[in-house]
Parts: sequence; structure tokens; C-alpha cells
Amino acid sequence: MADKVVTQADIARKLSLSRSTVSRALAGNERIAPETREKVMREARRMGYSMPAVKLPGHGEVLADAEDNNEESLVTEKGRQAATKGLRKVIGLLRTEELKRFFSEALLQMVKCGQSANFEFEVVSSAEGEMLKDSVERCLQQNAADGLILLTREDLGEEDAWWLRSLPVPVVLFGRHIEALSHAVTFDDYGAGVLAARYLCKLGHRRIAYIPGPQISSSMRERLAGFRIGLERHGCYDDALFTTPVEGITVSDVVSGVRMRMHELLMMQPPPTAVWVLNDLAAGAAIATAQMAGFTVPGDISVMGFDHVHTDSAVSITTFNFNSSEMARQAVILLQQLHSGKVDGYVRICVAPTLIEGDSTGPAVAAGQCQNALGRK
Repeated sequence: MADKVVTQADIARKLSLSRSTVSRALAGNERIAPETREKVMREARRMGYSMPAVKLPGHGEVLADAEDNNEESLVTEKGRQAATKGLRKVIGLLRTEELKRFFSEALLQMVKCGQSANFEFEVVSSAEGEMLKDSVERCLQQNAADGLILLTREDLGEEDAWWLRSLPVPVVLFGRHIEALSHAVTFDDYGAGVLAARYLCKLGHRRIAYIPGPQISSSMRERLAGFRIGLERHGCYDDALFTTPVEGITVSDVVSGVRMRMHELLMMQPPPTAVWVLNDLAAGAAIATAQMAGFTVPGDISVMGFDHVHTDSAVSITTFNFNSSEMARQAVILLQQLHSGKVDGYVRICVAPTLIEGDSTGPAVAAGQCQNALGRK
């Protein structure tokens, strides 16, 4: 009996990959992660898959058979046709329902961009508890989309980057990025940190505290780094005034975490004269905590927030505007360029911050002049 001929389907089953991924990996397709291509080639050789050498532009000799060449030609031709036609349908995938409210302005702008460029934009939400990979694959299977804009607050890593790159359509991350390994449009969180430090220092503050958010987030990490560098440039960075991150998931968790940290800062001798807090909701909690302790805002202590979300705070908060509409516009432009093949390498677009002054910040109180209840005899 003749030996069984090894097929691409056999390799796909062995590696738990899709048939199309194996085919593209064997054909040297650059959209397949290098690690995946190497794994497929190694398994193909081990299983005795027949792969005569052919020459591909820019790649030297790679192994592929007639089936691979034909399919790769079809894929390439489909790509050319798609690029000529432009985007027809784009999916905005929300990983949580809460993001729909937070990014409502951005989603509306994406719809408008679709209307202007004659493509359909549809918002799809992940099922509760659904893993990222399952959510994206379900979304693409159920929708004939040419591109995906992923809106998430999850911590994404290198493995996620290679997997996203292997998908059949381009993906743009919105509000998050994987360092040097993703196409993304984000707010310039690092720049916001530097600007926040500069603003408070110009008001005369030198004892400046920070209550950060969870550091699993790329935006939170960059915001902290920018704030620290900004304070160091002005010679007033103090590690003791940077609290541990607030890790809460629910609103009540965040509020209680901020109140506890704010109380600890106010108990210091002397207390800080300014505090930057992870977002406006948290800033409102910080202001309430200070006022309950007998501090005036901004008379005794200035408080800054982030994200320009309306809160129930009695004081209008100095904050940063996300400018999510511009982020959305840039995300669509980047997706169009990826779809047409005009982008070479990874691209991250940062939208600059806009400082919005409220009544929660003011000049630093002079040493010894704080009139708060804790400081009274």
C-alpha cells in the first residue's frame, strides 16, 4: 500500500491551526507571524510534506507546492481587488458594554466616516466573559468585514500581537497598544503626564502627589511615566507621594480605593499641595475626601482628574479631554491605509492632550498657611 500523502489539512490538524493559516505560512505570507511560519515549516518537514523550492520576491527561496502557489495567487488577487474597491464594511468590536458609553462620541464619528467613505460601520459587543480570541473570530465569521477596530481595556501582549497579525483582515487597536507590535490609535498619555506636571509646577506646587490607575493598562503605565519625568524635570518628584495603584473594577471599589489613598496623603506632614488622580470620577472622590477632612479645594490642595467625564463633584475639575472624535477619525484613516497596502511596518498614532482648566486647581498654598482641620491646633 502506498504511503499516505501528507496534505496541508493534516498539518493544520496537527498544529490546531486553520487550513488557510497553514497555506499562507507555507507560501511565506508576511501577515503570518514569524513564529507561526517557522512552526508550520518545521512540522511540514517532520511530516514529510512535499515542498519544492520556489523563488519569491524579497524572500529568497521558500518551500511551497503548486497548491500553495495557486492559493497564494488567489489571495493576492483578492487583496488587489479589495484594495481597488476600498473598505466595504468595518466592525467596531467593543469588549465590554461599558465602553459603548465611554466611547460613544468616537463610535458616532466612525459611523460618520463610514458614510463619507461609502462603507458600512457596525458596532458589535463581545458576550459577557467571552475570551478575546473567541470574540474576534466569532465577529469575523458572522460579519463579512474588511477591517476591525478593537476597543478594549485589556492588557495585550506579544502573543496577542502575533495572533492579531495572522487574521485575514487588518486590525487597529483603539485606546490601547502593544508596544512596537500593533497598529493603534491612542491618546498621548505620556504627553498628558508631562503636561500635568508642567501645569502644576507652574502654579507653584512642589509637593505633588499622584494616585494612579491599574498598571496592567498601557495608557496608565505611560501616564505615570510621563508625570514622573515631568516632575523630575522640575526637580520636585517625590516617590513617597506616588501611591499604590487603584485596582478596583467597580465604581465603589475605585471610590473607596481613592478615598483611602487620599486620606493617607492628607495625613502626611506636610501634606501635598496638589494631587493628580487617575480619572475624573476618582478626582471627585478625592475632592470629597479632602473637604470632609477640612481642606479647601483648591485653597489648601489642588486636585486634577483625567478624561473630561461629567461627575457630581461640587467643584468643576481641571482635567484632560480625550478628543475621541479625532482618535476615531485617525483610526479609520489608518484602517483604510492598511487595507490598501499603503502602510509598511507597525503604526501607532497618538492624539495630543487638551488641558481643560476647572476650579479644582489653583496656586500652591504657602508653607505653614494651610487652614485645614488636621493642621489646626
